[in-house]
Amino acid sequence: MPAVKDNRKPIAEWDPGEANPKQLLFYQADTPFVCYGGAKGGGKTHAVRTKAFGGALMNPGIKILVMRQTYPALEENHITPMRRMATKTGAATYNGTTHMLTFVNGSTIRFGHWSGDDSEDEYNGQEYH
Repeated sequence: MPAVKDNRKPIAEWDPGEANPKQLLFYQADTPFVCYGGAKGGGKTHAVRTKAFGGALMNPGIKILVMRQTYPALEENHITPMRRMATKTGAATYNGTTHMLTFVNGSTIRFGHWSGDDSEDEYNGQEYH
């Protein structure tokens, strides 16, 4: 796959670390919807965090929703590591009441969990990228 030149400037310096070949394909995808599956330990959670955080840095005003099945899994796998990224870079602040990272460029990452059919009403109709 040829490299794509990207002239956008991030709002903070951030090194997401090394990526495996499947993660690289996921990061380079520019379609609205991308599926990434696989066995436990394949790097899916890290890839979602990396793409969401990088997307928020590079796309002012974007709204991103990151979901897990339970809140404890969400907090352990996404909220805590992404709060550390935000603190380290100074790019965003976290609001524990709204479960949202707000970036200095206006981007947001909202964290949610699926608690059954009632969750559909909570997230239905809201625009996320």
